[in-house]
Amino acid sequence: MQQKLNKLLTSKLILSISGICLIMSILSINMVNFAWVTVILLGVPTIYMAICRFIKEHYISSAVLVSIAIVACICVNDIVTAGEIIFVMVLGKSIQDRVIQKAKDSVYNIVEVIPKKARVITIKNDCHIIETMVDTEEVALESIVRVLPGENFPVDGVIVAGYTAVNQSVITGESLPIDKGISHRVFAGTTNSVNAVDIKTIKTFENSSMQKMIKLVTKAEAKKAPIEKVIDRWSKWVVLVAIITAILIYIGLNLYVDQKDFAMNRALAALITFCPYTLTMITPVAVISAVRRATKQGVVIKSGIALEQMGDACTIAFDKTGTITEGKLRITDVVAFEYDEQKIISIAASVEWQSIHPIGRALKKYAINNNIPILELQDVESLEGKGILAKWDNKTVFAGSERLVREDAKIRISKSIQEAINLLVDQGKIIDIVAVDGKIIGLIGFADKIRKESFSVVAKLRELGVNKAVLLTGDNVKSANFIAQAVGINNVYAELLPEGKVVVVQSLIEKPSNVCMIGDGINDAPALKTANVGIAIGSVRNDVALDAADIVIMGDEITKLLYIKKLSNVTLFAIKFNIILLFLASSVILALSISGTLNTRETVVVYNISLILVLLNVINLCNKKIK
Repeated sequence: MQQKLNKLLTSKLILSISGICLIMSILSINMVNFAWVTVILLGVPTIYMAICRFIKEHYISSAVLVSIAIVACICVNDIVTAGEIIFVMVLGKSIQDRVIQKAKDSVYNIVEVIPKKARVITIKNDCHIIETMVDTEEVALESIVRVLPGENFPVDGVIVAGYTAVNQSVITGESLPIDKGISHRVFAGTTNSVNAVDIKTIKTFENSSMQKMIKLVTKAEAKKAPIEKVIDRWSKWVVLVAIITAILIYIGLNLYVDQKDFAMNRALAALITFCPYTLTMITPVAVISAVRRATKQGVVIKSGIALEQMGDACTIAFDKTGTITEGKLRITDVVAFEYDEQKIISIAASVEWQSIHPIGRALKKYAINNNIPILELQDVESLEGKGILAKWDNKTVFAGSERLVREDAKIRISKSIQEAINLLVDQGKIIDIVAVDGKIIGLIGFADKIRKESFSVVAKLRELGVNKAVLLTGDNVKSANFIAQAVGINNVYAELLPEGKVVVVQSLIEKPSNVCMIGDGINDAPALKTANVGIAIGSVRNDVALDAADIVIMGDEITKLLYIKKLSNVTLFAIKFNIILLFLASSVILALSISGTLNTRETVVVYNISLILVLLNVINLCNKKIK
């Protein structure tokens, strides 16, 4: 009921009629007090909602102050002022609603880029191909969908035929098309720029990356930032203080000057200038504008809490692989102690075949590209952060880190093998040790390219108020230090299991320090959840990271971290600056009103103009271009 009344009050028709009647009353056209129309159309519903909320929720809102002011004006037969009070308040609420709705629409319109129909391909027994246009919502998993040049992909899928370039800006914010071929993933809403391709559906319409992004942003609106909760608590007390102050002013002036009308007007001025409805508007307008703006850049901020915490973050912990580095490992060295190099790759790739870790992906890619046979294994067991064990031909095989060899496999590393390991580690390489039946048969060395933007990102974060950068990795100390020095990070924690990263993040929080953790969500999801703010990068491909993180960078651009920090700083500045500005404006107007410089009507006009200007200033600051 109250929502319907709110919507009716702020409708263009009701506001227009009320505004025209108020102007006619001020100009005294036909000597009829048309302000009554404004009071009835806007004031009566407002008073009704204020009473209902007080009775049902025991909540004293700003509408209570406005209601008292309206009734008081009517009692002293100042109908025009009563009309002005309620009209400008509802006008401000209307501006707020439209700003928020515009921000919402800007994201919901993204859904419109997903085609309503999909071209599903069916191959009959006689090899005859049939194309059928099906509603996108009805496309089943593993359906083959054909997408022509210039069309948007209707579902998430994997390319099974053809090659093309895909514009993913609607999800990741990346402006340049990405080349895609067989086995590459594509996402609903992105654009096929070059050639026709066939894709196999891997997610239904409801579970697509686009739909998940929209759902996360929608949930963010319901999660208030800490500063918004504080302001909500303040506003309740402000209302009570305003009522008490108005009573004291009325009693004091009545005793001092013995003019009831003068005392009533000054008391009304106190009620008007203390009204906190713009105070409660500032934060939600700023936060929602920031959340929606970030979405356009391929960044999903899942709550106002995350936005505020990021603005206050002074320590940032980086996962190494996939964050500071590209996470695209390539095999650089194969050292064989038993068997030949191809056999060692074959065993390692077989063991790591199902792994989503970058090492597993690199081995799988190498094996496929070089036609290396994959062995049939049994009893495959993953030891998180260490490696993988399995059975092959009644033999125990494993591939993993030096920690796995020493702690779980209990294998002694000979001097010659240790020297070979050290040689690769000194070059900053990642080592995968391969063993069969308790004997090390070979080493595989991997190199990971440092993102070219990593050094500048770390340096610029310091300019934005981050005074400590930390590198967390499961890799060996030498490899970690090699990467850290290259990007300008002085604090390094190496050879960490996933739970070890959690412990480090907890210790950083206890210092105390507001800690942001950024990673790709592989092996670091627990640490992302532990940090004050967890940021997942490249999460358009990773549902685990999407769920674990507070802020999600859909693409692979680490420079978006700078954008997030700047956006958080700008939003917090806009909120705090305009709250202070509002209090200063209210104090000056109240002083002018009590002194008699402004009468009640002038106080209403000046105060509400200042409120609208403050609200517009919030919007202007939040929409300020971030370089």
